[in-house]
Amino acid sequence: MGAIDPHRIRDIANHTLEKALSKSSTEPMPLELLSNASLTEAPVEGSSGELRAELSFTIPNSPTPQVVAARTDPMHLAFEQFASKLGVEHSLRSNLEDPHTLRLVLVAQGPEEKVRAFTRAAVEFLRE
Repeated sequence: MGAIDPHRIRDIANHTLEKALSKSSTEPMPLELLSNASLTEAPVEGSSGELRAELSFTIPNSPTPQVVAARTDPMHLAFEQFASKLGVEHSLRSNLEDPHTLRLVLVAQGPEEKVRAFTRAAVEFLRE
């Protein structure tokens, strides 16, 4: 198994973010290509125009931690880059759904337009 190239991930993330920013925030997100995906959005109480988005999806699990890391490390790199460029807070957590399935939950919070761009970029990146 080859090592993850952070430069390649950054290049893909930059391209993906540019594509996401070029789309309207009201355009539907293509969640159907992600496995068992759901997206929930809610205004942040007590804020002025902030949004909290939660994207949940599954990926195949492996008994080998290196295989799981090979699948999730690029996500961490890309999502960190999106958050940094857009100025949103984010987290990515994983839960073992069953021995063969890992559920990932990506949460982003910040200004509505930026959170939507972050979420759209994340979905696009996961499709790549």
